[in-house]
Amino acid sequence: MRTVRFSCAMSLDGYIAAPDGGYDWIVMDPEIDFTAMFSKYDAMLMGRKSYDAAKGSDYGLPKPDHEPLSAHPSVSADFLVKAGSGDLVCKPAIAGFAGSTVNFVDGTSVEADVVICATGYNMKFPFFSDPALQPDSSHRFPLFKRMIKPGVDNLFFMGLAQSSPTIVNLAERQSNLVAKLLTGAYQLPPVEEMEAIIARDDAANLAQYYQAERHTIQVDFARYVIDLGKEIAAGEKRAAAAPARAR
Repeated sequence: MRTVRFSCAMSLDGYIAAPDGGYDWIVMDPEIDFTAMFSKYDAMLMGRKSYDAAKGSDYGLPKPDHEPLSAHPSVSADFLVKAGSGDLVCKPAIAGFAGSTVNFVDGTSVEADVVICATGYNMKFPFFSDPALQPDSSHRFPLFKRMIKPGVDNLFFMGLAQSSPTIVNLAERQSNLVAKLLTGAYQLPPVEEMEAIIARDDAANLAQYYQAERHTIQVDFARYVIDLGKEIAAGEKRAAAAPARAR
């Protein structure tokens, strides 16, 4: 007999949504590995509103061409309300321009005053002349725990990694490691070990995502926080065992 599992986010007073239908009160719990949890399911039953939100086609969005959780999500408590009311109108790809007219691939067009190009997460650091401090041609930038270049222990790329829910939460967690490193309470692994850890971390972090430039620095926040805590503990042991002059 197949096992049926029920999963639901609920407030302590028994609510699953705010009075306006919003769910932005739900915060990511770093103790929960959502990817591992969803991997246990071979089928998923969703409520209509949840399904509509995931599908998106009723709101003018294209049908997803990838599996759930295999792309970085766009999270907004207001999007469905704005799209459903007509305040926000979704259009397909742009086919071309004719003066102030924007033509789309579905044959429709609109008059536009301004066109803002959201071209994605483009990593580049023009203030560095060293090619080693730039992403490669595949938009990959191998960093230890997504913030330290092996062999360069006085430069930190804080908040560069892409995760949900927010960069603020991510950078705050990263600052714990950096603060301990700067005060001598934490010690980095040797460069060779850092490079091996980067390779293992990339394999684990990127396995669920389809291959694209936008996913090269992706992390699952919950797993990242747990992993970072383990690394900080390991680094504290290295620092405690190191000769005082080497710290």
